[in-house]
Amino acid sequence: MQHVSSRRFADSIAGARTLTRFTINAAKEVVSRAACLDPRIADAV
Repeated sequence: MQHVSSRRFADSIAGARTLTRFTINAAKEVVSRAACLDPRIADAV
């Protein structure tokens, strides 16, 4: 029983990491698009 809960916990950690990576990639995409529109944003980053 303990094994099942620990595996579920590991799955949720992996899911959180995937979600975080996705969020970071999305943020980078937004920043790069904004930088194309306004070069000052690229300088700030």
